[in-house]
Amino acid sequence: MNENVENSDTVHARKSLYMRIAPVVDTYDDVIKNKLQSGKFPFTRPGVIKVVAMLCLIASLGLFLGTSLCDETSKWYPFFLPSVETCAIATLSVLYVIFASGCTTNHPAFWVKLDITLNLFLAVVGIVSIVTSMCDCGKGDFSQVIIGVVGICGYLTSVIGCISIFLMYRFVDDKPRSQPDRPTQFRKSVFA
Repeated sequence: MNENVENSDTVHARKSLYMRIAPVVDTYDDVIKNKLQSGKFPFTRPGVIKVVAMLCLIASLGLFLGTSLCDETSKWYPFFLPSVETCAIATLSVLYVIFASGCTTNHPAFWVKLDITLNLFLAVVGIVSIVTSMCDCGKGDFSQVIIGVVGICGYLTSVIGCISIFLMYRFVDDKPRSQPDRPTQFRKSVFA
């Protein structure tokens, strides 16, 4: 009985020693860098969400430019909303290209923080521009309401993209692979 306890302690000590010196195949940074390699980002959740946000903002901008201006609006009305949406679309596009081309693999934390900061700032400014534009334009025109709804959906999708890129960076879906444990086989004793 004591011999079995001693053997299990020895096995546990060997295994922990092995685990301490065993090389790790993929670390957390390697998993993130693998997701941010060239061509892989467009197929991730944040990549798809960024495309949907860009499409919503492009649709809102197209609807705004395609409809007639409201009567009795301010002088800033025809410029404020389109310029903010154009800036947001350009920023989303540039960051999408940077992530999709794999330029972020060397310093992923910097690029994720930059993406989150810029997109949250532009979402706040964009929602404020839509709300002020829709309040200035009048409440009866249905085409203006559609522009506002599509634009707000685009900005909210951009915020969801910020959350998803943060979660992609912060939490790993697949656990890093480590070397499998070798089965422990004991050598039979001469006395057995």
